[in-house]
Amino acid sequence: MTPVPSVQRGSALISAIIILLLFASLSAAMLNLSLNQATALAQDVQGARALQAARAGIELGLYHVLDPTHSSTVTPGSANWPQLPDCPSLSPLSLDDFTVNISCNRFPAGSPGYYEEYNSRRKFRIFEITATATFGTLGTPGHVERQMRTTVTKCRDESGDVKRGYDCL
Repeated sequence: MTPVPSVQRGSALISAIIILLLFASLSAAMLNLSLNQATALAQDVQGARALQAARAGIELGLYHVLDPTHSSTVTPGSANWPQLPDCPSLSPLSLDDFTVNISCNRFPAGSPGYYEEYNSRRKFRIFEITATATFGTLGTPGHVERQMRTTVTKCRDESGDVKRGYDCL
């Protein structure tokens, strides 16, 4: 008697190849997911660093606006007294790998300042400080940019004393 050829011959090899391809594609998908997570984590860290760099720019702008030594050159008693400081012109900062641009806007822009209605002896000026921290080039994968903005009021009375805290209110 001659043996009958089996139709099942080689099916184990095909099953092994299919399982091998399945594991290979699963491994490639997990590697891709892992790389995407690492990239997202690096971007998140850079974003936090950019936010801290922008915060440092805000602090520098506030220092220049609120520091009493940046006072007026107008002498007390003259027609322009009490003169409040103008916005500082600050050059861009370089913090680690970040470039921080700081801008300041003064309100009202063209006038020397507001006087309070109930007490015209106090004069105040409103400043808006904006700091933008940038890392990398716009359009590249590693580009990160964060911006912070704050508003502050500086007050002075006729004697030229700079008011602190809630004295402007």
